[in-house]
Amino acid sequence: MQDAKIAVKKNKYFGKFVLMVFVTSCVVILFSSIITKVRQDRFRMQESKTMLEKQAAQLAAENSILDREYSALKSDPVRIEQEARNQFGYIAPDEVTYSKYNFHIKSTTKKEPAKAVSQNRWKAFLFECPFPWQFPALIVLIAAAYYLISYHCEYRKLHQSNC
Repeated sequence: MQDAKIAVKKNKYFGKFVLMVFVTSCVVILFSSIITKVRQDRFRMQESKTMLEKQAAQLAAENSILDREYSALKSDPVRIEQEARNQFGYIAPDEVTYSKYNFHIKSTTKKEPAKAVSQNRWKAFLFECPFPWQFPALIVLIAAAYYLISYHCEYRKLHQSNC
């Protein structure tokens, strides 16, 4: 009779243990998925910010070059004469002109390889992979170990008091 009571209490404690591990796991997984989404959004925004800053710097440099060219075309007589000769074929008296080929080659932009964001290997391992479940899994394992140890201690207290 007493063994049946102990078995019922043991099953009740074990059910509580399983329920606590399940609830803890669900909470940790929920929060870690939310944190992962926020972290990935922040990482994407940081990448787009750096890309836009590079684009802005490149466009500012291009704009300054075009401004200098515009001012030269507007006021520099040597540049005006050069463009008139190149674009429209104007020549001065007593000059001989030779036809030449006008090749318009566009330059390609070189893309830089992506650099590693984090230099700390442990931080990258725990937090910066696409699905960083290592850290939440560690929390779940620690919680499960704590619940298992507390379950074992309570079982021993219960078993020793009834013997």
